[in-house]
Amino acid sequence: MTFRKMLSSVLATLVFASSALAQTGDWQAVKELAPGTQISVKGGDFFIHNQCTFREATDDRLLCAGMTPVVPVLVFPRERVRQVRLERSLAARTATGALVGIGVGVTLGALGSDRSGTTRGGRMLIGGAILGLIGGAFGRIFPIIHGPVIYRQEKK
Repeated sequence: MTFRKMLSSVLATLVFASSALAQTGDWQAVKELAPGTQISVKGGDFFIHNQCTFREATDDRLLCAGMTPVVPVLVFPRERVRQVRLERSLAARTATGALVGIGVGVTLGALGSDRSGTTRGGRMLIGGAILGLIGGAFGRIFPIIHGPVIYRQEKK
């Protein structure tokens, strides 16, 4: 199996694994979440999930703390919430991103040329360290592996 095919297989598995875990729940499951739970909410016509820390849910709305000081509180009217899913902790998301970055960096370092005068092990170490840091930061902001969907609005 070539490197490209193997990399494509790994990426496809990561993308589709979170979809396979998806479950449709009801609004009561959202209301019963513990305050402080990391979630993401897809609301309205927006295609991106808003990551936040759950505070409370009533019959009419969902309230959570934003991930940045710029947006400290997010309020979603229930009728605009299309999907709610659990997210891993910040530490788990950072670690996952770092591990993926390290793997890519080590692989690229091993495949790199000898023109730099650095040994293969040195290139692997440097590549793993640099891409591990970048991957950790990226994974913290954009989760690679998501938790299960606990609420999905039925199509009208």
